[in-house]
Amino acid sequence: MSFKEQIQHLPLVQDKVICNRLQKYVDVELTEQEIDDVLYAAKKEKFYKLEQIQKKQQYEEMMNELKRPYSAHELQTFVLKRARKEIFDENHQIVWTDETKMIFEALCYYFTNDIGFESLHERFKTIGHGWKLKKGLLLMGNVGTGKTKIMEMFTCNKRQSYIIKSCTDIASQYASAGSKVKETTAVDVLNMYSGVAPCYNTPVYFLQKELGYCFDDLGTESVKKNFGNQLNVMEDILQNRYKNTMLPYHFTHITTNLTADEIEQTYGFRVRDRMREMFNVIEFTGTSLRK
Repeated sequence: MSFKEQIQHLPLVQDKVICNRLQKYVDVELTEQEIDDVLYAAKKEKFYKLEQIQKKQQYEEMMNELKRPYSAHELQTFVLKRARKEIFDENHQIVWTDETKMIFEALCYYFTNDIGFESLHERFKTIGHGWKLKKGLLLMGNVGTGKTKIMEMFTCNKRQSYIIKSCTDIASQYASAGSKVKETTAVDVLNMYSGVAPCYNTPVYFLQKELGYCFDDLGTESVKKNFGNQLNVMEDILQNRYKNTMLPYHFTHITTNLTADEIEQTYGFRVRDRMREMFNVIEFTGTSLRK
């Protein structure tokens, strides 16, 4: 149908002024170049509109996927793929013993909240004695048994991501705090590790706003002084995290080479007793696997 015919078939309800304006242009002829230019501009505009719609759909799909909980199997696949790319190298691999496989499986259930296993009464609980999803993780065992590496594998997870921080580094940070003007003070250091680590909706941590901490190698730090004030830094941090009623226990994890008795000798009976309440104790019973 020609342009002129289209005008003639306009509904009667159309504004007469518009019809009159269109009638003026009926006899105007466009060159082929002008027609091509008009079509090009229209197609270009349509292309970018469709592209924006597609990008919006892709963004929404990505956001929905980031928010969707993983199953234990999906987390296992994600963790192993990430570990090969970011954590392990040729000189530092986990030796998979029956024990480390069992612990790895347990952590897959733990960091997915046992999604999909309600009918099995939460597999994480059935693997270890007294284990609960609301508690944090306390990995105990000899040097070189893979505790830190396994925790590194799960730092990014959809349940509650966390940052691994060496206890030795925290104690040194406390000791040197405030030595320069406007530098972080000793109190700032204690407060920093007594709460959550802020996060800014990055996809790396699945859009989580707050990260937990895994305190690595508890017991390797020593009592530190800051301008004459002597303090067992990690003892204070653990006490603060226990007392903070706004901080769920699953925001706190620990690896240590100490035994339960050695923890009591180092930090006191009160800390040991509270750690029973705060943590699922996971023991690595083997000897060093490092080559």
